[in-house]
Amino acid sequence: MELPHPRTCPAKGAQAASPRPPWAVGTLVAAGLLLTGAALLHLGMVFFSLAPHNAVTARHRAAVDAYVQPEFGQDWKLFAPNPLQRDEAVGVRLRTDGGAGDGEVSEWVNLTAEDIEAITGNPAPSHVH
Repeated sequence: MELPHPRTCPAKGAQAASPRPPWAVGTLVAAGLLLTGAALLHLGMVFFSLAPHNAVTARHRAAVDAYVQPEFGQDWKLFAPNPLQRDEAVGVRLRTDGGAGDGEVSEWVNLTAEDIEAITGNPAPSHVH
């Protein structure tokens, strides 16, 4: 007596696998096409937002910007969160109160000038770390 192969012999109490419903294959194909299309659209929009000026980017600039700018917008704040744009300075002076009530007031110190002097020419200034 020849025994059936273990892979073809169903386990005791197990039911045979039902075939896939006919709509399942179509649904999987449609979902795959939709995801592929969305990925290609996303890659195309990001590509055209970063590409040099050309006929396609000129014609579709509004649509590309509307898609890209809310999430992937780039500006100089990425590299310099608060760049110097005006001639402003922070100055400080110190007032000490002596024990006998004879306090002293120091001269003004321009902290902005000291900071600019410290970071000028330094590729990794201390306040970046």
